Amino acid sequence: MRNNLTLKYYLYSQLGTKLPKLYLRITVNRKKAELALDHYIAPEDWDEEKQLSRKDKRLNEELKFILEKISGFKRNLVFQEKEITAQLLKDYYLGKAEKQYGLVEYYQEFNDRIEKQINQYSKTLISKYKNNLQRIKDFLATKRQKDILLKDINYKWLGEFDYYMLITPTKQYGTPLGRNTANKQHDWLRSILIKAWKEEHITKNPYMDFKLKDEKTSREYLTQEEVDILINHELSGNKSLIRVRDMFVFSIYTGLRFSDAISLKTEHIRQKPDGKYWIDKKQKKTGEQVAVPMLKHAITIYHKYDNEERKITGYILPRISNQKLNTYLKTIAELTKIDKKLTHHVARHTFATTITLSNEVPLEVVSKWLGHTDLETTQIYAKITEQYAASQVDKLEGKL
Repeated sequence: MRNNLTLKYYLYSQLGTKLPKLYLRITVNRKKAELALDHYIAPEDWDEEKQLSRKDKRLNEELKFILEKISGFKRNLVFQEKEITAQLLKDYYLGKAEKQYGLVEYYQEFNDRIEKQINQYSKTLISKYKNNLQRIKDFLATKRQKDILLKDINYKWLGEFDYYMLITPTKQYGTPLGRNTANKQHDWLRSILIKAWKEEHITKNPYMDFKLKDEKTSREYLTQEEVDILINHELSGNKSLIRVRDMFVFSIYTGLRFSDAISLKTEHIRQKPDGKYWIDKKQKKTGEQVAVPMLKHAITIYHKYDNEERKITGYILPRISNQKLNTYLKTIAELTKIDKKLTHHVARHTFATTITLSNEVPLEVVSKWLGHTDLETTQIYAKITEQYAASQVDKLEGKL
């Protein structure tokens, strides 16, 4: 936006005064603010064209200083890419203007602070805030802005940000965010704006009237038949696909998220006196310590990759990015003719549904293994399969 600034002195005669008073008219984009100066000048002593006194050199020095000072305020605001108004420049000159934070500026300061408080904030949480800020920057770039004043964030702006997320393909996956994922982005931004509201940088929480509803989703999981097909398929002998399949199956039988599985090290595995293997690790997402049993297929994969690479790195599983792994899973789904969209998180859903609850592991135990803090979260992941429901009918018939 163009910020055309015009500064003009003029004389104004008031009732009850012998001489006209000197004023400065500040104009930005045709909007004006008037600044009264403590000087009275006879009309014949004022040079309108030069905007100076014909006699008073000290006054002229002061008038030049005022113009330079206001122009300096404007330059600073332009440099900070902040909104400029005539009233704001007047307030700056009079010392009445409070610091007007931009959203990006305020958010960045918050991120810088929490990054230094690693004992209070997990790396995953810090990463979530960073990613959210980057998404906001990307959105502002579409409007040719680098920042927006906190006070200017309103219902309309939030709606535009929401629409941007739902139609703009992400760099990571090449598709727009889904409704529920976009809502998560709003959650991070909402927490920042509530903080700004509590610190009185804004007078109202913009999200007060902006309501969002989650879509009910059916979380994908594999049946036991599909798990068996996946484990037994040769995958054309492709070593990369086999490694990815093994990593996927490892989480099917441990319930680990990708971030926890990929960061799993030998130090996190312990074998009890009864010979059973357990994973004892702090979750990256929540920071909660979890103890998860390693079932037969997970143990097989654990031993399979006991190689030279593990001795060097200490990591249990081969190294790969989540994005690359999910790309390979798409190919695996095609080869095995599993008509489902496979991502690593489907393994966690399968663990909750097919591997544990369908085999009558109590919900409370599954919740503990998944590292959930409440049963309601576990119920979202876990489904009652038809096979399990049928087995319960058989049991009920037997008792009756």
